[in-house]
Amino acid sequence: QQNLARQHLSTRHQLPGESVEDFWCALLALARDCDCQAVSAVEHSELLIRDAFITGIGLAYIRQRLLEGATLDLTATKKCAISLTVASRNIQVYAPDRMAPPLLDIMDPASE
Repeated sequence: QQNLARQHLSTRHQLPGESVEDFWCALLALARDCDCQAVSAVEHSELLIRDAFITGIGLAYIRQRLLEGATLDLTATKKCAISLTVASRNIQVYAPDRMAPPLLDIMDPASE
């Protein structure tokens, strides 16, 4: 689960009372789980954008789904997030009495 490992690494903060050395060691341990590989500058840029997209997405439901599945590339991550948004809207339209994750207009499916 590279996505989840990268999420943990990118959101880890120094804990109250944690020494700088212990914080550094915790980051190194988290980085080992990220399965880092040599990539081109373009691939590195896409990884950074994908990670920022997952971290910053406004719906926890979509972020959770993106983190629980296989590691996706940037394009597949966007498509998956849009599909989840559309599915949530459809549930609200076709079955308003059923529980659907709360939906905010954070993405426009037409922008694909």
